[in-house]
Amino acid sequence: MALLSVAINFLPLPWWGMNSVLRNMIFYSLGAWFGAVIMQAIQNFPLRRYALLLIAGAVAATALWFINVPLPLCLLSVVAILRLFRALEVRYGSRENSLLNLVGSNTLAIYTTHRILIEAFSLALLRPLNAGSWPPAAELALLLCYPFLSLIVCTVVGLGVRKASSALFGDLFFTPPARLRLQEQTR
Repeated sequence: MALLSVAINFLPLPWWGMNSVLRNMIFYSLGAWFGAVIMQAIQNFPLRRYALLLIAGAVAATALWFINVPLPLCLLSVVAILRLFRALEVRYGSRENSLLNLVGSNTLAIYTTHRILIEAFSLALLRPLNAGSWPPAAELALLLCYPFLSLIVCTVVGLGVRKASSALFGDLFFTPPARLRLQEQTR
């Protein structure tokens, strides 16, 4: 999947949506199949002990980004975001209304709105970035800040949409459907 995620940057398919799916399949798969193990590993990883290795990895990931291989920098960004959430959870404790519980209980709303927002951000940024109208330093700054900024924006908007939906429609859109039960037919 990692090779596919990188290869799609150099040999794109004619369908933009399929390119996005193939490029991001590694993230969905890692989260779905190994999410708990990855979270545990990230929580237990001693950052201070391997600081030089992480800095070298970030420099290498940045260099790879310049040759159109963004996957390592994306993976490092995901790790940084997960560590940030974990640090916030440790700092402020685990309560019913804590940040991770709030995000976790609103995952469906955040995910559905994030998909729309990310596509909109991508469409808005695609033309200026492909045209090369931004200096490379600005592109790199965007790439480094984008995961954090989009995380905050998508989470806040998703929570707002869930709140509005609950108020207007009784949470109809973000409540999982009830399981269907077979009913015995009466004659």
